[in-house]
Amino acid sequence: MQVLKDEVRNRIFEAALREFKEKGYEGASMREIAKDAGLSVGNLYRYFENKEKLFYAIIGPVYNRLIDLTKDCFHYKLTHDESSFLDYLTDSILSNSRQYGVEMSILLNGSKGTQYEKAKEDIISLVEGFAKQIVTRNQERKKMTLKYDYLCQVVAVLLIEGISMIMGHFDNEDEAREATKLFVTFYLKDAVNRIQ
Repeated sequence: MQVLKDEVRNRIFEAALREFKEKGYEGASMREIAKDAGLSVGNLYRYFENKEKLFYAIIGPVYNRLIDLTKDCFHYKLTHDESSFLDYLTDSILSNSRQYGVEMSILLNGSKGTQYEKAKEDIISLVEGFAKQIVTRNQERKKMTLKYDYLCQVVAVLLIEGISMIMGHFDNEDEAREATKLFVTFYLKDAVNRIQ
């Protein structure tokens, strides 16, 4: 009997992912999710008491994963050269995108009305903080000062928005991977020196 329940739960998740990706949290309908999963609405509510709980069951773990990924990537930057960092960042984005691409796209672009609606801003703040650390370390070595601290925020916003746009645009995994790699390399190559 447990196998059947797991299979039903998986169908619910797959249907919910399609619905949330297409309509975002606010526009998604439990009735449509149930229909797409081949269930009655009542049966869907036996698994998830409301749309919010279903959304959090799918997106919550991905939010935590994305925060950890952001921290890991920038801690990696502190101890590795730029080329190695760009490869690590691109590979990390791509491997997580491959595994959680739809969920990440929903989190960044379709979570309005949930506790995760500020997820993109949370990640931007993390990236901004790490950018400031990296630039400050580089300045201390070169005995320079950053005139416009605000530029770290601009860099963080554009990086996360760019990745978010790529994830939302490409349905083909290979195209998304190639676009992400091109964007990250173009955008971040020699960024520390360019921002000073």
